[in-house]
Amino acid sequence: MISRKTYCRALKLLQTQENFAAESRQILLTLLRDSIDDVCDYTSWWLSETDDFCVWTEDESQRWDLHKPEALYDFITGEYGRAEHICGKNFVTVSILLDADVKEQLDSFCDEHDTTPGQILTTALEWMVHHPEEAKSYLENLMEKDASCEKKN
Repeated sequence: MISRKTYCRALKLLQTQENFAAESRQILLTLLRDSIDDVCDYTSWWLSETDDFCVWTEDESQRWDLHKPEALYDFITGEYGRAEHICGKNFVTVSILLDADVKEQLDSFCDEHDTTPGQILTTALEWMVHHPEEAKSYLENLMEKDASCEKKN
């Protein structure tokens, strides 16, 4: 795991460098996320946020002020960094269980396409919410294909 000091120094670099090449920025961001196991991608959220760096539990029983990179690091690496139903400005985290093979394939896909599982799942879920009839039809077709494959086997 990367040290708190190194993470914070790199995060400040990403935040302040306007002329940082997009590819270099993405590489550094990926290294930072992976080095502290930032599965919810709080690092990207923090870099894109402009004024409200607070997060809280869904029931609002706990709240964290993440204005400083050190606070962000402590939060991500602490017990709540992977918790589901953490809320922030315009987001709520959820967790899912994946088959190990699917997770491996998803990770490979993300590496090939320079993205994260969170970005892929968020895009897919947003599409489903905004296109419910198409999503329902698509999922029904997938289930029918799975059922017919099982019958053949």
